Amino acid sequence: MHHIIVIADHMLSDDGTVIGTEGYYIDITETVESEIRQYLAETVPDVIAAREDIDRAKRVLMFVYGVSADRAFDIPRWRSQKTNVKLRLLAAQLVDDFAAQEPLLSRSARERFDHLLLIAHRRAH
Repeated sequence: MHHIIVIADHMLSDDGTVIGTEGYYIDITETVESEIRQYLAETVPDVIAAREDIDRAKRVLMFVYGVSADRAFDIPRWRSQKTNVKLRLLAAQLVDDFAAQEPLLSRSARERFDHLLLIAHRRAH
C-alpha cells in the first residue's frame, strides 16, 4: 500500500469546458511510515509505563481488599474521576505510599507466607 498525495487541476478546452485533469502524484509512503515509527517509539513506552503503574496499584488493592482484578481497577478509576487526577499518577502515588508504610502483615502471617514461599516449588507444575 502506498500513501499518495495528488496535486491536480482541471484541463479546460478553449471554451472553458472541463476536458480532463493534469497534475502530479507524490508518493509519501516513506514519510508516513517514518512518522508512524517515530510516534510509536515515543508513545508506546509511556503507555507501557502507565499500564505497569496501574497494574501495580491493582495488585495492592487486590491484596488489601481481597477483590477481583476488575474491581481493583474500578477503585482507582473512580477516585481518578472524582478527584480529576490522571489514573496513572494516582496509581503510582498509591503504590509509592503503600510501599512506604510499615509491613501490614503480622509476624505470624509473614512466617506462614515464608513457609508457603519455601514450599511453593513442590506444588508448581
